[in-house]
Amino acid sequence: MRKKIIIIFLSAVFLRLFFGVFWYINDRPFYNASGDGPSYIQTANNLVEKGIWSSDPDNNPKPDNFRTPAYPLFLSVFLKFNIPFDYIAIIQGILMAVSAVLIYFLGRRLFNESVAFWTGFTFAIHPYLASSFVSSAILTEVFAVFLLIISFFGLAIYIKERENKFLVIGSVFLALAALTKPQFLIFLFFMPIAALLSKDKFLIKIKKVLLCFLIYFILISPWLYYNFFVLKVHQFSSVPSVSVYIIAGYFQESLKGGHGQQFNDFTFEQAKRITSSNNDAQLFEPHNAKTLAKLGTDFIKTKLFSFAYYHITRIPRIFYHDTTVETLSGDLNGSQNLKPGEMDINVIKNIWKGNFSAAKTDLLQHPSWFLSLFLKAITLLLAILAIINFFLVWKFTGQISQVSLFFLLFIISFGVMASPVGQQRYRVPIEPFILILAFDSIKLIYQKSKSFLWQK
Repeated sequence: MRKKIIIIFLSAVFLRLFFGVFWYINDRPFYNASGDGPSYIQTANNLVEKGIWSSDPDNNPKPDNFRTPAYPLFLSVFLKFNIPFDYIAIIQGILMAVSAVLIYFLGRRLFNESVAFWTGFTFAIHPYLASSFVSSAILTEVFAVFLLIISFFGLAIYIKERENKFLVIGSVFLALAALTKPQFLIFLFFMPIAALLSKDKFLIKIKKVLLCFLIYFILISPWLYYNFFVLKVHQFSSVPSVSVYIIAGYFQESLKGGHGQQFNDFTFEQAKRITSSNNDAQLFEPHNAKTLAKLGTDFIKTKLFSFAYYHITRIPRIFYHDTTVETLSGDLNGSQNLKPGEMDINVIKNIWKGNFSAAKTDLLQHPSWFLSLFLKAITLLLAILAIINFFLVWKFTGQISQVSLFFLLFIISFGVMASPVGQQRYRVPIEPFILILAFDSIKLIYQKSKSFLWQK
């Protein structure tokens, strides 16, 4: 076991060092503060300099609940003591290596040794996870995946072995995960699900669930106090409220057949005019977020069945979307020529529709799309193997795997929550769970095939 832990850990570390060399050659910092990064940094900066919890970059920011506390508090230490942000990349890189080891160390108690090892090793050497868009980014994904591994693997070990300490550990880290990403608050319902799937007696299950909820709410209570009594709002974060507005924008854009913001009434610019906000961050002030949530909800209600269809049909996107080629192109040679998203999928669509000349032109311009399509196919195959794992176990062994069912429910619920955006970065927190179920399915299929050939 020790040898495998060393292999997994060093593989993860060396891959990230490999990327670091290219960032150094291209005169880039080791950390990436693009995308949502500035809002986390600004929240930490306002806390350190002004004692106000706000992501607003204006001189007189108002308190908000845009960013939940865990990650900005982590950043505030670097700002307070003037520690270069490059060290954040180092810490997060090590944390990803530790996460890979945890997948193996905890996974071997749930599945067999080989499944746990290959899952941990694959997670360790996954190039996208080592890229500047994940490991070195000023974003919550590294902490989110670390916390979810401990919480859900812990709850799964409790289901299998009925060790109460793992139920408590799972509950503690589930609360920390919610304080890291507010969307994860909904996963508190997996505590009673874990209890129901265990073999404890019913009354004992009830007692344990109540204890877990008590621990959970004690841990998040300071943040709840801030929201309820300081901001005087009944919400955990303004992110879900503004997300409703954003999702309404995606939905409207799809109804109009548009592919650009010019077709969309639900843009951030429109939102700023509606709420009289000076910048994007002010949209997340509680009263503004409430206004935007109502606008989004009202629009969705007028086309509820169409929205349901739109939302459901885009759930699969999170299980095949892959931008590894585009991300690595930027990381390794600084090139940003590759178009992000699903242009390679458009090649397949053109072939399907008979537009061969258009497909040929696209492929000649970007031959790396062959690799991109291949990675999407692999990603989709792994997702399918993960989703059918519960049924394969049932079919091949005649047993019900509570652990497989637990992970499957988590993966599906995460997919529903992440729709309709569903980009690869959003899949990072569930990557370990998809991988471990997929490798277990491969093991089952291999064993069944071997048994069948032996009988022949």
